[in-house]
Amino acid sequence: MHKPHSGWHQKAQAPPIRPSCPLSLRVPTTLLSLVLSCLPADRKFLIANAQMENCAIIYCNDGFCEMFGYSRVEVMQRPCTCDFLTGPDTTKSSIAQLTQALLGSEECKLEILYYRKDNPISRAGIQVPVYRPRELSAGSTPAC
Repeated sequence: MHKPHSGWHQKAQAPPIRPSCPLSLRVPTTLLSLVLSCLPADRKFLIANAQMENCAIIYCNDGFCEMFGYSRVEVMQRPCTCDFLTGPDTTKSSIAQLTQALLGSEECKLEILYYRKDNPISRAGIQVPVYRPRELSAGSTPAC
């Protein structure tokens, strides 16, 4: 009988995702490590998969959840345009600008008015970096 390799526990682990979260998807450790190495510890962010329908959110950090008052379960699998954070004073032009940035192939910075779950307004500076799979291959480092 073949024994499984016991060295798996020595690999780097992604930041903890609450095991009680049924929609949590494990983001490949390599990708998450690359993203985390580029960001200050206090940065709030999410990761979406452009190859999934609606460019679904596949990871968000605790800072993002705290900033907007949503749990990770409530954020996962939603479209990365974060429509659930928009409100009556969010301009259509800023939503269109974000959507275009996500569809495009160039990095974009913009400001958009988002709402917390409990409705206080939060102005968010959004940066949309573009990483293609070939840029995130093993041994490569995205430009930070």
